[in-house]
This record gives sequence, C-alpha cells and structure tokens, in this order.
Amino acid sequence: MMKLFKKLLAVAMVAVLALTVLTGCDTGTTDPDAVYPDDETESVVYALNNGAAAANQPQLTYSVKYSKITKELLDNYLDNYGNISKYNEEYKRITDELDKNVKIIVDVIPSTNPAKKSGFKYTELYKVTNYHLAEKVGVAFKDSSSGTRYLLICTFDVEE
Repeated sequence: MMKLFKKLLAVAMVAVLALTVLTGCDTGTTDPDAVYPDDETESVVYALNNGAAAANQPQLTYSVKYSKITKELLDNYLDNYGNISKYNEEYKRITDELDKNVKIIVDVIPSTNPAKKSGFKYTELYKVTNYHLAEKVGVAFKDSSSGTRYLLICTFDVEE
C-alpha cells in the first residue's frame, strides 16, 4: 500500500510541476512592432542601449514601424547625397508621412550617422540635445555594390 501511495504522490508532483512550467509560457501576445528581424538589428539596439546607460540616457524600444521609416531615410541619404534639392524633397516627403504626434529626435548627423557599420560612433548620438526625449528607435542597413554596409539609427519621440 505504501509503494502505491508513493507512486501516486510522485505522479501528482510531476503533474503539478508540469502545470507550473506551462503557466510561464508565452501566450503569443508579443507586440509585432517590437520583433527583431534576422539581421544585426538586435545587437545594434543592445549596443545603443548599453552606451545610453553609460551616458545616463534613456533606454529605447526597438520599432519595426520606425525602422521602415529609418530605411527610407537611409536610402534617401545614400541615393541623393549628391543632389541636395532631391535629398530635401525626399526627406520632406518621408517625414510628412509621420503621424502628427511623432518627432524625429536623431536622424542624419553628418559624418557619423549614417556611417559604415564598422565605424559607427554611438557616442555621437547621445550628444544630441534632445536624445533623452526619444522612446523608440529605428535601425536600417544598406549594402553598397562595393560591399560596404551602411547603418542608420533614428530615434523617435512618440507622444501618446
């Protein structure tokens, strides 16, 4: 009788532990705007936030939505940097499509953002006067035909 009791107790404990493990499972409510793509984006956001913490700046939340805008800005910069009127025209078109409650805090800082991925200087971003107002970050890459990988980081103030 004692052996049966021990076996039943063991089965009951396994069942309780199994239920405990299952209660920690994700229910699929992950915000699709915060899902990192399968590239270097996550490591860039990690490095950005580590540097921000060291510079007493806020941690930013990655955004798919704002990364698309960042990609458009990067494409515009690299495609039109030789034609300032075309660059300005495209920049205005891209930024005019933003919601009225959204402000770009950091976008293109000449010679530092965008830059070659290998030489990107995160510390320059924290020096922007209003960096502390940003909540969201967009990250974009573009590979040139010569194999150079460019990176642009834009930070956004999103007033709810």
